Amino acid sequence: MVGILVLGGLGAVALSNKESEPRAISVSFSKPIIKNEKEFVSINIDEANSFIMVQGKPMLPCYEQTFTYPFGTKIKSVICKPVNIQTQTISKDVKPTPKPVIVGQTTIKNQIDTIDYGTKPYPSKWFDYSVGGGLYNGELSVIVEVQINLVKYYPVEKKIEWIKDADIAIEYEYSNEPMTFSDEYQLVVIGADEFSEEIGPLITHKIGRGVTAKFVSLTDVYSGTYFPAQGRDNQEKIKYFIKNTIENWATGNILLV
Repeated sequence: MVGILVLGGLGAVALSNKESEPRAISVSFSKPIIKNEKEFVSINIDEANSFIMVQGKPMLPCYEQTFTYPFGTKIKSVICKPVNIQTQTISKDVKPTPKPVIVGQTTIKNQIDTIDYGTKPYPSKWFDYSVGGGLYNGELSVIVEVQINLVKYYPVEKKIEWIKDADIAIEYEYSNEPMTFSDEYQLVVIGADEFSEEIGPLITHKIGRGVTAKFVSLTDVYSGTYFPAQGRDNQEKIKYFIKNTIENWATGNILLV
């Protein structure tokens, strides 16, 4: 047995009575901290909680925030408006994103190659966002991830723009219909095809104890028997299959064999 993934239990029917979350919030940021580091300068902001990390591009601070809504909520729009944009000149290029280093390797030759950031400002926009679904703090939710890019770098002019404030507005609509599942399996066992006979008695035992259970072979996962196969490799296909069982079968427990 490789391992057991235990997820928060979910009912067959769920309808949230949560009050509506704020539709808009404002976030404030302090002045960038600029440090000289040999041939580059590094930039950070106290309120930043992450960095834009793209190979061959400047490493710039950003701010990420997560918003959650009851599963079934429709996200109509996500808007982030930068406020009080400030400009500041710098003496050197911004430090580039470090190259990946093999585990156990302390140094890498030519870690910093000749930098060519082009002529256009980077990043090209002040914010980005993604909308997805999954378990958040044990509850099936719609998850909105907002990333605010706090600094924009102009390589030709050797200057940066940074924002003092940002307004985030999310327009959403709660579903009036209860969340239902056509099939429900509290336990899903995923394993190699040749394990099916050995796992059969476990499935029968669980059903006899009142636990809805199902065995799914790896072939079923990879071929898309139950859900469209997604992923760049087999491992990612398993990950997306687990996601689909949570969202479509109300599965709360996964056993990997």
